Amino acid sequence: MATQKSFLKWVGSKARLIPDLMQVLPRSGAVLREPFAGSATIFMNTDYETYHLNDANIDLVNTFRFLASDCDAFTNELRSLFIGGNCVATYQQRVKQFNDACDSREKALLFNYLVRHSFNGLFRVNQKGFFNAPFGNYAKVCFPEREMAFFAEKVTRAKAVYFTANDYQDFLKLHISQADEGDVLYLDPPYVPSSQTADFCSYTGSGFDGFHQRVLHQYALMFVAAGNQVVLSNSDTAMTRKLYSGQDIHVVDVRRSISCNGSRRDKVRELIVNYEQRHVIDQAIGLG
Repeated sequence: MATQKSFLKWVGSKARLIPDLMQVLPRSGAVLREPFAGSATIFMNTDYETYHLNDANIDLVNTFRFLASDCDAFTNELRSLFIGGNCVATYQQRVKQFNDACDSREKALLFNYLVRHSFNGLFRVNQKGFFNAPFGNYAKVCFPEREMAFFAEKVTRAKAVYFTANDYQDFLKLHISQADEGDVLYLDPPYVPSSQTADFCSYTGSGFDGFHQRVLHQYALMFVAAGNQVVLSNSDTAMTRKLYSGQDIHVVDVRRSISCNGSRRDKVRELIVNYEQRHVIDQAIGLG
């Protein structure tokens, strides 16, 4: 089955990982929860009855909401930003507009313009929350009309799709009490950097360090102990190998989606971790 691409050009998109991921993550079922929904590539390539899609990036989540409720109008408004928008002067002007904007719809529209026109599709903010990724200088920027229509149509096909913009811990604390046996949890956190120059996880202005990786691992153990299937993806490093030791680990080679040298995107190793019930009973602890 061909991979359905997201309407977003997104660092961390799972498009290249989908063929391997679908060997571990069930393609269909009753409920799928994602605290790190990102580009919604998993949503667009699976067929669950109910989805809980969460991301800490409010502009991303508002994009989901506007496409789900008002796809045609949102698409037309966004198209107007793309016309004549592929130049550095316009880009810089819209960076300022985005950083100054308060209206959620205006910010969502500008957000989508920026991730299509920034260098390598990078959405990066500083500690104050201001977008600061450089201009991409592409010869041509594609407008993702078909992908946006597919997203909106898929929302209508599902029994229910819930969009939230919470911190991952708040999301998981809420859903651990709601999850039924057999539900699926997919975890795609900001990856552990494979090198000192490979850290591109500043999507929300707050970092995701080793402490958060370990906290997330404990939540995964708790969900599995409650009867859920949990699948996680991360980079292949000494830290992740140690953290997920004892679980069912699949090592895959994936071409980079971002590189300082856009013409050189070598393959990197990533881990797909399938948490297994028999390995978690003695490891799971409460987090309060």
